[in-house]
Amino acid sequence: AAPCSCPGKPGRGDLWIFRGTCPGGYGYTSNCYKWPNICCYPH
Repeated sequence: AAPCSCPGKPGRGDLWIFRGTCPGGYGYTSNCYKWPNICCYPH
């Protein structure tokens, strides 16, 4: 996944292309939606 950032969050997340939700099994705890992609934290 490509790196991305969410407003107000330190570090970087994983950008998932053309997804509306973060995939399970990666330990993501938060996300921000960037249509049509989603940024999932933490990386």
